[in-house]
Order: sequence, then structure tokens, then C-alpha cells
Amino acid sequence: MEILHTILLGIVKYAWYGSHSSWKDSDKKVYADRLQATDVHGLSVPAIRANYIMQYANSLIGRQLKTLAQVNAFHTYDLVDSLQFSFTKAVAELSALLWMPEIRNMEEYLVSHTSLQ
Repeated sequence: MEILHTILLGIVKYAWYGSHSSWKDSDKKVYADRLQATDVHGLSVPAIRANYIMQYANSLIGRQLKTLAQVNAFHTYDLVDSLQFSFTKAVAELSALLWMPEIRNMEEYLVSHTSLQ
């Protein structure tokens, strides 16, 4: 599957637009501060440039959208309505599953993920 076009430039970009498009300037500032404070250790993303992301919010490319897919659920919880937040969390979970490079023990993986539901 082509992750760039189907996921990042599709559903992640759609979720991002649904989040940020209705924010007031004060919401954008809160989000940018949270985003800039993100610890990226353990994430597969470069250093986050929050002001750049907010300045060019409607023109982001794959690497910025990949970052947002991984961190937005931690930063938008009180900036969006409950439906949008549920969508954001679902996108984050889907993204995590897609970027998992390999599953070493399928049975153990399925058991651990089935018990989460």
C-alpha cells in the first residue's frame, strides 16, 4: 500500500484540516506550544517545527503529516469536539499499525491487541 498518498495525503490530512480549521488564534498558540514541547525520542520523526506547521497548516507535506499523525492525539484533546478527537485517535492508531516494520510473533501480537478492545 502506498502510505504517502493513501494515508498521509488522504486521511491524515483530512483529520488535520478538521482539527485546525476552526481554531481561534489562541487555540493555535496553545497547540503550537504543546507541539513544540513534544519529546520526539522514540518517534520516527525529525525535530518538530511547530511554528512552521501552524504557518503552513494547509500546505503540509508527508513528513509533517507523519509527525501530526503520531502526536495529535496528545495535543488536541481539549481543542476539538469529541467526534473529531475520536477520529484523531483512530488515525493515530491506524498510523502506528502501518509504520510497524514487522511483527515478530503474530499470535502474541493478536492476543495483546485483542485484549485492548
